[in-house]
Amino acid sequence: MVILSNLRSKNMRNYELTFLLSPEIEEKNLKEFQQKIKNLIEKIGGVLISSLSPIKRTLFYSIKKKTEAFLGVCEFQMEPQALEDLKKNLEKESEILRFLILVKKPSKKVEVLKRPKEKVKRKAKLEEIDQKLKEILGEKNL
Repeated sequence: MVILSNLRSKNMRNYELTFLLSPEIEEKNLKEFQQKIKNLIEKIGGVLISSLSPIKRTLFYSIKKKTEAFLGVCEFQMEPQALEDLKKNLEKESEILRFLILVKKPSKKVEVLKRPKEKVKRKAKLEEIDQKLKEILGEKNL
């Protein structure tokens, strides 16, 4: 995973782009294509937050007569008005079989709370238990 930026503007929203690339692309050219997607996002005014390297996956059903594809994911920030331009640019790319853009909530930092350590209770001795019973029973008889 590559984390590039964590800037946040008031008008920008977080998005996640998931895409399927043609299996005909050579694995050594995947980084170039990832850079191409990054450039598309930045050209429109977006900021790339993180990106996962595409991984080859077998598809459950064929898409454009392909049974395998490279699955890639990018998280970015962009103004909602610029999203249509990004969609149009992604549709023009012949290597992209299919893509999906989702609105993503900003991640929150999770704090781990530590439980206080419980005191170890010592085992009671039989003499102590007998003495307590005598005290309790003796008080009731009085």
